[in-house]
Amino acid sequence: MELIQINLILPQQLRKLIGDQTSVEIMGDKIYDVIEQLDLVYPTFKERLIDEDGEIKPYFNLFLGTLNIKDLEGIETKIYQGDTIRLILSRAGG
Repeated sequence: MELIQINLILPQQLRKLIGDQTSVEIMGDKIYDVIEQLDLVYPTFKERLIDEDGEIKPYFNLFLGTLNIKDLEGIETKIYQGDTIRLILSRAGG
């Protein structure tokens, strides 16, 4: 695995969990690696995002570029240098 830089776009409510960063360097090649490494530096990041089954909690949508990772390979989706990961809070209502 190599060190890559990715861009993160998080809602304001979660940005404070990672020190207001918008770009991070991680060692890995999957969405899961990003989550794991952010959690090492910023504890509670993973527990806010991942459920007990190891999946993204239903009230979050995680996008790689313009594609929802639910339509790709979930948290096993591969990432590459310069990718943008966007976390969006789902809204409920009627």
